[in-house]
Amino acid sequence: DWPALMLGALANRFADLRAGTLVGISSVAGERVLATNYVYGSAKAGFTAFLSGLRNRLAKEGVHVVTVLPGFVATKMTEDLDLPEKLTAQPDEVAEAVHRAVTVGKNVIYVRRIWQLVMLIIRNIPEGVFKKLKICNGARLATVLFTNRREDPDRDKENTLTQQYGAGP
Repeated sequence: DWPALMLGALANRFADLRAGTLVGISSVAGERVLATNYVYGSAKAGFTAFLSGLRNRLAKEGVHVVTVLPGFVATKMTEDLDLPEKLTAQPDEVAEAVHRAVTVGKNVIYVRRIWQLVMLIIRNIPEGVFKKLKICNGARLATVLFTNRREDPDRDKENTLTQQYGAGP
């Protein structure tokens, strides 16, 4: 809730100035929430919706709001996870994508464009089918969809990030 409070305060100041750009880092995890990270995913879904509402509120004031959906990012938090290279951005790549989005006035960005396709597919899986897939996390789903690697049931125990924190992309 802190990011929303901070952006809300900045939004009011920028609206008074009738200029500025606000950037919110959300997550692809909020686009289709998994059973194993539903707290994180629902928080990100709410934040993405907040940014959308803020963008619409501020558009007539000349204030731009960017929603960033980075997907996997190679950070200290993810260094022990086996993430698909094609889907994993470097921190400087995220920074460059945000700069480009601000410069050209994009509203919503995926850092790596392949995430648009990944999430298009995931969002369009019927709910009944989605529930039966028993997807343990976004990394596994993306791996199955976009690489030659397949699920390994024994690896479910190894995904400490999801088990301990419910975190995802």
